[in-house]
Amino acid sequence: MAALKVAKMELFAQARAQGLSQNKAALKAGYDPSCSSSRGCRLDNDPRVKARIAELSARVEQATITASGISKSWVIDELIKNIADARAEKQYAVVRQCLVDIGKELRMFVERTEHTEIWNGDPATLTEGQLNNLIEKLETLAYGDDRAALERDKRRALREAGMISAAAAEVIEVQPEQGDPNAKSEESNETTQGESWTAAE
Repeated sequence: MAALKVAKMELFAQARAQGLSQNKAALKAGYDPSCSSSRGCRLDNDPRVKARIAELSARVEQATITASGISKSWVIDELIKNIADARAEKQYAVVRQCLVDIGKELRMFVERTEHTEIWNGDPATLTEGQLNNLIEKLETLAYGDDRAALERDKRRALREAGMISAAAAEVIEVQPEQGDPNAKSEESNETTQGESWTAAE
């Protein structure tokens, strides 16, 4: 695969292949520090960049192996020797650690990593899914289970922002509780009141 056409993307891929975090790689590639974290995340998920990082990582790994003269098979052989020695001396913690290391080398385990980057509070740095989760949590904190109040306030805000007409904002869609035949929606109550006022006039 040839180098990426966008120079910053190529620099980012090279930095990631060298083991830098998304944020540090974006900074090294020349992205603005105020958006380097979100830019790094987006670039890391771009299929072209992912492929380039994989290619460069393989090259870096091969160059390291060639320079050191150490291969994966040599490392595994040495770990197996350590296991035999540790068993003979009844050092079972060493045996266990060597087995874990071999498992990691053979990619038998998936390591869980913690994300230590702290969100800077800028919603623009969130993915769409993260932003939707944040909105849902805030709505639940503010309204609890009162979805009708939430929808009413959303319509009011849209009306005040000029995004919908006043008539559309006034439509209230509250369904009666199931099992209560006497319950009426707010809309039907308003209609009934309007009819009684008309009849009284």
